[in-house]
Amino acid sequence: MAMMKVKLFMTIMKPIVLIHVAISSGLFIMLSNSFLMLFLAKESFTYTIVNLFKIGTGIFYICLQLLLYCHLFDNINLKREFVNLGIYSCDWTMRNLKLKKLLLLTMKINDANQRTMKVSMRKIVNLNLFVNVLTTSYNIVSVMVRTLTK
Repeated sequence: MAMMKVKLFMTIMKPIVLIHVAISSGLFIMLSNSFLMLFLAKESFTYTIVNLFKIGTGIFYICLQLLLYCHLFDNINLKREFVNLGIYSCDWTMRNLKLKKLLLLTMKINDANQRTMKVSMRKIVNLNLFVNVLTTSYNIVSVMVRTLTK
């Protein structure tokens, strides 16, 4: 029953989450670049401070949303793995054969139903994806700084 609920949840939420994560990732990278370009611009001080605050608030908000999505789906994946660990960690060696077979079947079902929110075949929506977005943004910003300061 719980697996069916997780499957239904993932089916409904997958397009919404993937679109939101893709848009948030792109916006985070673009806003961090805009923040840097505005920071290095030679305009009036008050105009620059106001716009830096606006863009900085946007970066913080998008970063928080992306972190929330990545953390929650990472938490779902970890909880599912902890269920298998809990099943295996119970005192199954001292039980009868019927319970051993039931536990083995339960573990196989849990392993077969590994429903994860995947962006691509290898990328999963988890905290590693969040770190990849931050790293990509940092790499782009550092290249821009080197280019603009030369």
